[in-house]
Amino acid sequence: MHGKAEPLATVRVFISYRRDTDGARAALVHKSIDGGFAQPTSDLEVITFRDVGQRLGVDWSVGIRDALSRSDVVVAVIGPEWLSARDQHFKRRLDQENDWVRQELEMAIGQQKTIIPLLFDDAPMPPAEALPESLAPFGLRQGLSVRTASFDTDVQPLLREVMELSLKSPSRASRHSPSAA
Repeated sequence: MHGKAEPLATVRVFISYRRDTDGARAALVHKSIDGGFAQPTSDLEVITFRDVGQRLGVDWSVGIRDALSRSDVVVAVIGPEWLSARDQHFKRRLDQENDWVRQELEMAIGQQKTIIPLLFDDAPMPPAEALPESLAPFGLRQGLSVRTASFDTDVQPLLREVMELSLKSPSRASRHSPSAA
């Protein structure tokens, strides 16, 4: 029977971003990841989640939590306004417990996910002391600086890291172990 072979490894990537300031950047990251692993003969399946792809009628908060819990890596898209973003009352969004970017990162930290900050267009890595206490570990992550003008080149280390994660994937290990036969 001819059909698509089952991949040796699956890596799930969750993209965290602010819709109002970083939506276009997140779309660019999503397309790059999907395009970087779209080879039909690849032994690697990469499933990328960005909240705009949720099915109609689904409780989006449940969908986000579910996708985050199943993810292997969280890519945090950080534009120049990420740290200082404010709500309609001029309160910093990251300081609010109901801020979804904060909640996504808190969940990822609590679940010990690999978190890769993508720092766009000279955005600095937020230092731990500028973050709420629950996000302080995020400030210690190694980030990747990318420029919109040279995005295709700058994003290559992210794609290599996703590939590296696939080599450590539990799905790959279970297919190669003697008990998996």
